[in-house]
Amino acid sequence: MKRTKAAAQETRNRILDAAEQIFVARGVAAATLSEIADTASVTRGAIYGHFANKSELFAAIIERAGLPVESLAKQVAKVPETDVLAHLHKVFAQSLHDVSRSPRTWRIFAIVFRKYAMADESCPVLMRCRRAADELQTSLRIALRHAVRGGQLPRDLDVEFASSLFVVLWNGVFLARLSSSPMADVQHDEAGRIAQGWLDVLRHSPACRGKEQVR
Repeated sequence: MKRTKAAAQETRNRILDAAEQIFVARGVAAATLSEIADTASVTRGAIYGHFANKSELFAAIIERAGLPVESLAKQVAKVPETDVLAHLHKVFAQSLHDVSRSPRTWRIFAIVFRKYAMADESCPVLMRCRRAADELQTSLRIALRHAVRGGQLPRDLDVEFASSLFVVLWNGVFLARLSSSPMADVQHDEAGRIAQGWLDVLRHSPACRGKEQVR
């Protein structure tokens, strides 16, 4: 029984590994289960023994690897009410550095941001990505409001805009590196400069100012 379970898990992992490879090369929509089966050296029937369809297979890939934005949202949510900006700087810089050094994470970014094209709005992966992005935005807004109340940021900061700017910058760093394989590493000093640049924009740019003050 143990041998059977181990063999089934090994086959499942081979299928997931092959699907990652094919999805990166061709995109989710263009990839076929036959290609994945050939790459994994299994039959199509073996794939159906583990996954009902291609959407479920992709969801399993994401479940195994996780979404970097989910981890980032959890770290941002741990922000203390004092010295908020130091916490955000550390979390943002560390995330940029760590994500860029993970080959599997590079593949997930490549699939989701450049290759992923499925029309079904109810696709589990699409819903999970949106939910994670919403959680990050919520955590950021709470953190930024703490920073405003603590006098670290202008009282008229447009918190909604500032949190959106963070997400755009975070995603943009990786999108700019997806043309290289594996993803070009974001060194610690570079990640720190990027994080500091975002915080400096929040402090000094008129574009980040709103009409209402945070209370």
